[in-house]
Formats: sequence, C-alpha cells, structure tokens
Amino acid sequence: MPKRSNLFQDVVAIIHRHMATGAAVEDPGMLRHKVTGEEREVDVVIRSRVARHEVVVAVEATSTRRPADAGWVEKMLGKHKELPTDKLVLVSEAGFTAQARQIAEDAGAVPLAPMDLAEGDPAYKIVNQLKSIWPKTVSLTPERVRVWVRRPDGKVVWFKASQDLWIFLDDGQEVATLPECVMVFVKSAWPKIMEDIDLANIADDRDEFFKLVIGPWRVRLGSREVTLCARDETAAQGPELHPIEQVEVVGRAVIEVTEVELTHRRLGEVSYAYGESRLGQKPALFVVSEDEAGGQLTLRFRDRSLD
Repeated sequence: MPKRSNLFQDVVAIIHRHMATGAAVEDPGMLRHKVTGEEREVDVVIRSRVARHEVVVAVEATSTRRPADAGWVEKMLGKHKELPTDKLVLVSEAGFTAQARQIAEDAGAVPLAPMDLAEGDPAYKIVNQLKSIWPKTVSLTPERVRVWVRRPDGKVVWFKASQDLWIFLDDGQEVATLPECVMVFVKSAWPKIMEDIDLANIADDRDEFFKLVIGPWRVRLGSREVTLCARDETAAQGPELHPIEQVEVVGRAVIEVTEVELTHRRLGEVSYAYGESRLGQKPALFVVSEDEAGGQLTLRFRDRSLD
C-alpha cells in the first residue's frame, strides 16, 4: 500500500479544512526536537495560528498490510514526545490491533482506519480533541541603546543614547523620546521579530539577552518620506541634529511558555474546549470552539481577575 493512500489524503484534507483559515500543509514536514534541536521528518505537518498561537497537527502513516500493532504506535508516541506536536494523528489503512488503539487513545493520539471515517464526525475526533495548547508570552526589556547618525561630512558615527534622548524630524520638530520610538518600531516589526527568534519552536521558558537592530529610521508624512534625527551631544562643534542611520537595542528577552490542558464539551452541534491558566501575571480562561460545519477554529481568553 503506498503511504499516500486515499485514506491518508482524506485525513489530511479533513484536518486542513477544519483548522483555522490559512492553515499550511507541509508534506513531508519538519519539526525541531525540544532537547537536541535537530530537525525530525514527519509524514505531514499541518500548522495554523489560533489567536496568535501556533497549533501543530502531525500525521504519521504506516503501509503494512496487517493492522498497526502496539510497537508501531509506541514508536510514534516516543518520536513525538519531544517534538512540538499539539495533536498526533496515526493513520493505518489496515486498522489497528485493540491494544495499539488503546495505547494511542490513552496517550491522546488519534488512531484512524477506514471505518473511523465512516462513523460519526471525523473532524471532531481529529481536530476538536487537542489535549493542550501552549500560549507564550514575550517580554522585551531594553537595557542599552546605541544610535548611529550621519554627520554632514558623510561619516557615520555612533553614541550611547540616554533614556531621555529626544527624536526629531529633519526640520527640528520634536517627535518623541527614543524609548517611545523604539516601542513603535518593535510593535510594527513584531511578527518578524517572533520569526527571527523562532518562537514557534521554543518549548521552554527563556530568560536571555536579545539584540535588535533597526534602521534606517524613516517615517512617511503624507506623500513624503522623512528621516528621523537625533541630537548628537558629543559633536565637537556642539549639539546638532543628524539623520539616524541605525539604532541597536540590547536587553532582556523573557519568554514564558504555559501548557493549558483542555476539557472538551459538546453543546448541541457545537464542540468546544476550555482550560484555565495564567497569561503572564493574570489568570485567564481559554476557550476553543468549532461547529459541525467546520469553519474557523478560534481561541478566546479573558482576564478572570475582573470576575
């Protein structure tokens, strides 16, 4: 039996259709081991983002003519134990032995054979039984800033900036302090920053230094682009405004990863799951819901401290 059987393709299509809009299918997929950092190949990986948090469903298939046994299931469970897999789906065209199916289900994996797609709601079994989600909070605290400016002679020099350094337009109009401008640029570049630090594959809490380089500093005012300027207090001829070429920010990056175990319920035709944990320093309630027609998988959370 070829690994890409009709059953396998149907399972991947069901998962993809019922996950959040924009879900991406990787065939084959690569997941990074949490301990060694090595990339491990998986038959198919389907990724989507739920309220800014990545959800990863991994699909593994066996091509044996006999029902998948406990040995194969245990091998797959062991493989994904240290991978960032939110839900593991095991596909066997020949079915599973009773022991293999029990082991998979007890571990939170989904064993699927042809008869499983003919019974009930396969989308509910596959997608709506995520055991946990892992929201992550990221806090960046700048501690040191260096500013590169271009002097009238064309030479680019840097100086250590103070917290109260003001940023100006090229006509001398004040814009904001350097920390305020840095935060604006950080927010606008947040998706790229998270991609650069590989947030999706971070599985444990981190407390380490970061370096962020921003430049050149330009903003659009109406139809024209303006370069932001800083006053170089160290200039030999006295304080004067110079165009900012680059800003380097060094500080602490604190990343907290929290596992939120989900409890699953069904209300009429709507399936939902919920879990309570803390988001940063605040208690929060997380809710995941999806109706029988599929649609988007969404996550809502609220501050329980206001109750």
